[in-house]
Amino acid sequence: MNKLKKILIIFFITFGILKSDILSPDISFLDLPVSGKVASLGNTYLSDISNPSNLLLNPSNIWFGDKVNSSPNTLFRNIFHRFSLSNFKIINDDSQTNIMYSMQYGNLFTLGLGYIENTRFNIDQYDENANFLGEISYQEKAVITGFATQMAGINLGASTALINNSFYGNNLDKSNDIYLLSVGLSMNEKYIKIKRKNFNYNFVEILTYAVPYRLSMHLNSKNVFYENSSSSTLYNNIVGLKLDYFFNRDGNNRIKKNMIYFLFDFKSNNGITSNELNFGLGYERFINDMSFNFNCGIKRIDNFEGFSYGIEYKGNNPDLNFSLANVSTPWQKDYLVLTFSYLYKK
Repeated sequence: MNKLKKILIIFFITFGILKSDILSPDISFLDLPVSGKVASLGNTYLSDISNPSNLLLNPSNIWFGDKVNSSPNTLFRNIFHRFSLSNFKIINDDSQTNIMYSMQYGNLFTLGLGYIENTRFNIDQYDENANFLGEISYQEKAVITGFATQMAGINLGASTALINNSFYGNNLDKSNDIYLLSVGLSMNEKYIKIKRKNFNYNFVEILTYAVPYRLSMHLNSKNVFYENSSSSTLYNNIVGLKLDYFFNRDGNNRIKKNMIYFLFDFKSNNGITSNELNFGLGYERFINDMSFNFNCGIKRIDNFEGFSYGIEYKGNNPDLNFSLANVSTPWQKDYLVLTFSYLYKK
């Protein structure tokens, strides 16, 4: 039954597009997760702070200036790198790959470069009389570049992307280009310093423990698409929140042993897309120079579009990370997202 649904969906989409003289642009693949960690936390905007995976839709969060040892008097020792590679398949004849890179100069600014490719193979092509014509392929590609910096504790970022959609094969060659401009503001990993005594049943003490140790906020962002002379936005406004709670701290009250974090996203309707509320929950266990994360998330809480979960390993010396996520879909098919990354940190 699921296979039949997939065939019918592909048939009607393909027939509708090929019947037109001009290929209609498709940007839906941009809503897919860009890393295993993002996928495991419900595709929330603050799930992969400071990493190059944010370049496409959330460029303010590629900045990682607070995680470097800056050497102002030495040029090459003041340049730091981060890199991620992700791959997954949603259906059997499908391949999604993205490569993201960011370079930080001291704690001043970050430059980013990325490439995303989504290809669907073996799509059946029919004419207007439903006669089988053969198999074709559909490919979506995006090349992204951007930058980010921080001013007065606020991350600012912008990125541009060239997006290409194309059908090819079986004497068919149709393509369309779209340009994407993304800008964003965020405030990440700010510690909240309040006095927290040993837990008891005093109401005031309970309230202090409800306040997170660290707070991150995606203040706003815009993703504007340009095609020919027209423009549109992916969402009207996007805001997000991440709350970090530390437990079992060492006696110096600085070394963290365990962390629980909550993430919330709200994307407001722009007249085309609908409102979207996403949620993520995770636990991180710190062990010497490494840590393990266990995550889960829900995409579109209102209609439960998908549940996800995953695990991440973070290394230090070398700074290598691996993340793996399982994501369920509305058509009752799961897919795995695998990410390998090198993420410099001091």
